[in-house]
Amino acid sequence: MTTQNKVLFLGKNKIEIDNKAFYYDDFTSYKTHRFSGVSLKLKLKSGKTLPLTCNDNFCDSLPLSKFVDDFEKRATDHPHIKKIKSFGERKIGLYISIVLTVLLFLSLGYQLIYNEEMTLSSLFSLLLVSLTALWSGIEIKSYGRNSI
Repeated sequence: MTTQNKVLFLGKNKIEIDNKAFYYDDFTSYKTHRFSGVSLKLKLKSGKTLPLTCNDNFCDSLPLSKFVDDFEKRATDHPHIKKIKSFGERKIGLYISIVLTVLLFLSLGYQLIYNEEMTLSSLFSLLLVSLTALWSGIEIKSYGRNSI
């Protein structure tokens, strides 16, 4: 598979990035991020990190997205490779989003009651935009035993 600047190959026992082989036994963990593109950070036993990133604003992220999906499926066959959850995948991210949502509703309710200049439509628009931005990074799903 070819992305913008890298040639990627996902084999049964290794990954090739620009013709340089990295075996699954060389990895300790990985982290994915999917928001306006795709990012995969692979951590090696040596301590080095291999970042692969594709931004939707500059190029098509679909090839890297498929690569990341395939890598995650194959990583489950290697129990020593741990998935590091992003903020939106952790329980604390969910709890903070719930608290911020409640605070947002309370503050907008206060503005609606005590500020005559604010209209209901402007409050609704502000609420919709704020909640969309807040909850877009939250992923609610189970990742199994290999998650950190």
